[in-house]
Amino acid sequence: MHYPAIITDESTHILVTFPDCPGCQAFASVNDNILELAQGALIEWLRDHLEDGGAPPQPSKEITVSGAARPLVVPVPDELARALEARWQWT
Repeated sequence: MHYPAIITDESTHILVTFPDCPGCQAFASVNDNILELAQGALIEWLRDHLEDGGAPPQPSKEITVSGAARPLVVPVPDELARALEARWQWT
């Protein structure tokens, strides 16, 4: 399972946002591992929603990226993906 993200250059930093996960974002410097930071933010966001009893949104198949923004595909660890799938079955 993967969630799409959008990478945007913000002067001296890079911003990663997740269209399917409102409020989930990561900031990185140009020397940081963007994928690692984005995955960490996504995992925490998804776990928080599961722990609160909610059903996080399912990932979109496609996203639209405009301007200088770039797409990024962020994988979800298998154990968390299974927990999400189980939650979606019950909602």
